[in-house]
Amino acid sequence: MSKPMPDPTRLDAVRRSGMIGSPREAIFDELTKAAAHLMRAPYALISIMDDTDSYWKSTFGLPTSMRSEPVAESFCQYVVDRGSDLLTEDVTVEPITRDNPTIEAKGLRAWAGTAVELDGHALGTLCVIDREVRTWTDEDHEILRSLASIASHEIRLRSELTASKNAAARAKSESDRVRSLLDTLRTSLLPPSLPDIPGVALAAWFEAAADGDMLLGDFYDAFPCGEGRWSVVVGDVCGHGVEAAKLTSLVRYSLRSAALHHGGPAEIMSEVDRAIRLDGSDVGRFATVCYVELDTRSGLSLRWSRAGHPHPVLISSDGTALPLQGADGPPLGIGSSLWTVGSAHLKDGETILLYTDGLSESHVAGADERLGEGRLLDLIAQSHVAADGAVDVLTTRLGAEVQRVSTTCDDDRAVIAFTAQVMRA
Repeated sequence: MSKPMPDPTRLDAVRRSGMIGSPREAIFDELTKAAAHLMRAPYALISIMDDTDSYWKSTFGLPTSMRSEPVAESFCQYVVDRGSDLLTEDVTVEPITRDNPTIEAKGLRAWAGTAVELDGHALGTLCVIDREVRTWTDEDHEILRSLASIASHEIRLRSELTASKNAAARAKSESDRVRSLLDTLRTSLLPPSLPDIPGVALAAWFEAAADGDMLLGDFYDAFPCGEGRWSVVVGDVCGHGVEAAKLTSLVRYSLRSAALHHGGPAEIMSEVDRAIRLDGSDVGRFATVCYVELDTRSGLSLRWSRAGHPHPVLISSDGTALPLQGADGPPLGIGSSLWTVGSAHLKDGETILLYTDGLSESHVAGADERLGEGRLLDLIAQSHVAADGAVDVLTTRLGAEVQRVSTTCDDDRAVIAFTAQVMRA
């Protein structure tokens, strides 16, 4: 009779069981011990069979150094191949076993085995062995099947636990990969460094939403826009994920381009609004922006426009924080020409701070309320430090204060600020 071809689904079950090559375990040793004692046999073992070897997960009455044998020598093969239990009084006369080449070397006569399974596939057997010819009773058979069922249950639990751990590891690996990609993409939407502006100290702070798997599109930027002129901008686009990233990139680079070719903040807003509308026809695709232009050629003068964004905040040298009123306008991308321009002159030691609404809309810890503009202004004042170049301390402290008083943020939070240092330029 030719040897049956290996069953790939059964071999997959063997692999998933994790039994091949695994160390001895007390629960399986107790089962082989119970089988030998209850069936009054000198030997018992649990074997798991792949396509080449029969691995002994547990043995009773045999040297512990013996852990496997080739499939061709194993009696386990007969149960696996025929798909049914085998209880034989004398292996030397049983047709299915009498040609096994190891009978005399092993000195066995009676053999009884039943399948140990995973997902309906026979992995191997729980068997008992006797050196004497004997008759196996129905009670013996029931004992063997009951103990094999316990062994199968233990293997299934281990397989499910391993599968769960592997799935969790794969999920974590995929999550880490996605977060790494998002972090890279998020970083690409922010300037790698801030420019050096004569007479100005410039700093920024950014915190992604607590759900690191969500790209929400808050950004800040600072760049030269002409001789002695600089642009400082903060913005927030609608949506999330890839679409938010695409819109953020479009807004950022449209702002940079428009700032080089148009005369003032209102014209720049109009140009970016047009770029968003020409780029796509999706309803509700818009961005809020606060754009400030600094002119350093004579002192430090400001012009700014807002497109549906929070007001810029003026922080005096003593730490008083007030929003700069005026220069109102709708978000970019909805088709409008209603942006107005505000202007001011920044005195030495005064600071302008721009932020996204992720700060003001942060949930207050322990309360069913948002932080709000008023409390945010208080935190800005508390974070102020009257010292040369302290704008970097201001942004860092403000970020820490917002984190301290609010719960985990569900939106990005961005800040960019600059302090006039005209007398020290």
